Amino acid sequence: MFLVYALSGVALLSAIAISFLTTSNTSYRLAHNALEIAQTEAAVDAAISHAVLGLLDPRPERRWRVDGQAHDFAFGNLKMRIAIQDELGRIDLNHADGSLLVGLFQSAGLDAVAASGLVDKVLDWRDRGPGKRPSGAKEPEYRAAGFAHSPRSGPFQSVEELKLVMG
Repeated sequence: MFLVYALSGVALLSAIAISFLTTSNTSYRLAHNALEIAQTEAAVDAAISHAVLGLLDPRPERRWRVDGQAHDFAFGNLKMRIAIQDELGRIDLNHADGSLLVGLFQSAGLDAVAASGLVDKVLDWRDRGPGKRPSGAKEPEYRAAGFAHSPRSGPFQSVEELKLVMG
């Protein structure tokens, strides 16, 4: 009988020891995760401070531009790339009118005629109606040109979708 009590006591002490080990392992993981979060937040704060200093540099030739150009930055053993883009300089393809798109395409190097033709195709791509603009393209023109796809007849889902527009 004593042997049963002794074995029960050993089993109970083993269960308590396993419980302590599990609890300490969980505590270690929580502390390790909290440390990683703190390090990441410190790195992000450092990157933001570095970017602000770059934007406010009193030397115009060293001041960062807001054109999306990447700047490499090291903080401790982390290497980061920081890019700042002026959101006011972006164009929403789903809301831009024809004249804005013509200006965009001309600034990219197209002449006025080619830009106007491409704008018609872009506007036809996103318009739901069956009508086609003078230089535009709807489903019959895409099929005749051998494309496997046709215009969405709805808003662009991504900028990459612009590559699917005829022309």
